[in-house]
This record gives sequence, C-alpha cells and structure tokens, in this order.
Amino acid sequence: QGPGDAQPWLYLEAAYRPDILASKILARNDGFVVNRELQLVQNNREVRRTELGHLPLDLDRNALVEEHVTVSNPETRYYVAVHVPIAAGFEALNPELDTSGADAVASGSLTRQPTYTRVLDDSVTYYYESLPAGTDHFDFRERATFTGEFQLPPAWAEAIYDPGTWGNSPGALVRIE
Repeated sequence: QGPGDAQPWLYLEAAYRPDILASKILARNDGFVVNRELQLVQNNREVRRTELGHLPLDLDRNALVEEHVTVSNPETRYYVAVHVPIAAGFEALNPELDTSGADAVASGSLTRQPTYTRVLDDSVTYYYESLPAGTDHFDFRERATFTGEFQLPPAWAEAIYDPGTWGNSPGALVRIE
C-alpha cells in the first residue's frame, strides 16, 4: 500500500459531566446501604465526627481526617466493589508505604480483608470476590492539603456483574481554610 491507500479511521473520546453538584447527590439503596462519615483526628484521637450530606464540612489546612464508610449488605454477593472517592484538596495516606508514618494508620480496621485494594490520588477502592451478608466497615486516613471549596462525591458499593445492585452515600461540600 502506498500513502494514498491509507484506511480511514475514527478517534472518539467521550466525557461525562453530571448536571448536579456532588454535594447535592442524595443517598440511594438498590441492594446496598452505604453510609459515610469523616472524623477529624488530633493527637491520634477522634475530636469531631461528621456524617456527610447534612452540612458543609469546614476543615483547617493540614487537618488529619479519617474516613469511615459502612456498607450493609442483606445477602451474600459476589464480585463487589466499594469505591470511596476523595475530594480534591485531600491527600490519601497509604499505611502500606514506608514513607507514610503513624498518621496514615486508621484507628478503625476493615471488617474483612478485600481480595484487592486500589489506593489512588482521588479514590480508594476495595474489591471482593465474595462479600457475605452483614455490615462491613472501611477506614482510611487522608490529609486536607489544599485550601478551597471542594465537592466530595458519594461513596458507593456495587455488584460488578449485576448492574442493578448498588447503593451510595450522599455527597458533601468540603471547605478547607
């Protein structure tokens, strides 16, 4: 083939932009009940607990925050993901890294060890091959690093291969000063 015989091709890029702010998203239960709260930590003790979705959360820059997410599941489910987005302005602290220090270690612990955990800059996701009926707890820490007003998307749980089975916590507004 010569230069004039090139096959046509198409490059398509799709983007999704919701028409609602994350702080306005309400909790929903379609198989999982997901609750989320942020706990302000000082001197390795909880000093304030805020359940998300009610009022804006005001924090000082460099505040240490512990995320606490609970997922209630009425029956054993297979291939489940629990996804916890992190608001811009926060930095996730990963206790698995040697450079993290004691601040990264949450006071709570996972109810059961996930098959796989993914810690990124903008989210923490727990994956389970099997998740028995009951209530599971997920705890990790983050630091309020940048000042500003940020949307905190809801946490959600989903049965990966059963798209109608999911649930989410409410979203929230976070202000870091």
